[in-house]
Amino acid sequence: MSEDTDNVAVEENVDKHLPKDLNVEENRNIIETLRGKVREKLKNAKINQGEKSSTQLLIDNKVYQWSKAEVPLDEGLSFFILSGEEDSAIGQSAEQNFAEGQDEDFVEEVIFPDLLEVKAADYEDYEEQIKKQQANIFVPSSSPVINQLKLPEDMMPRILEEEGFYIQKKPEIYKKTCNKMENRLLKLEEGKCWFEESGEIMSLPSPIRRSWNFRLNISKEPLNPALKTMYRKMNG
Repeated sequence: MSEDTDNVAVEENVDKHLPKDLNVEENRNIIETLRGKVREKLKNAKINQGEKSSTQLLIDNKVYQWSKAEVPLDEGLSFFILSGEEDSAIGQSAEQNFAEGQDEDFVEEVIFPDLLEVKAADYEDYEEQIKKQQANIFVPSSSPVINQLKLPEDMMPRILEEEGFYIQKKPEIYKKTCNKMENRLLKLEEGKCWFEESGEIMSLPSPIRRSWNFRLNISKEPLNPALKTMYRKMNG
């Protein structure tokens, strides 16, 4: 309908403005050309209007979505107020932590050096440890000891077996253990009195000295007459 009305209006305008002397055919040709131009303009106008309507719809949708996502005024204010309070609480806790850290630094830098002494660990060489142990702890040597150290000065060792005395067999002692004992005794002030004339350690009573090698019966019971000792003079 709109195209027909436009065409009618175009024809009326053309009839008014065209000169009356022209032929009817020329008038029709002019009207046809003008109608074609009017139709093209109408098509272009409709296309532009459709594009504008689509862009308008997109804008309206965006505005609608934004209005949906828009936060109410009270909620926005409460958010900013709460965030401000949280920021203040965080700031206070940060200040408190900073103050505590300063106190700890003050304790470490000022008080601790007066109370504690910080230094590297002491390390002693193994040889120095051995020297200190030797100064405090006596460890006897297992090397043999010469007779001159065990006997008085200018005295030769006396071997009783070579002189014809009977010597009981002494218990066997490990030689290194005996050497350690001799070295230990020589460190004492009166250690030499523990050595015999032969230069050995006193382990059994010497046969030269008057000592009992058996158990003495001290009981006062009368002896059997058969066991009575008879004394006789030797015939010279």
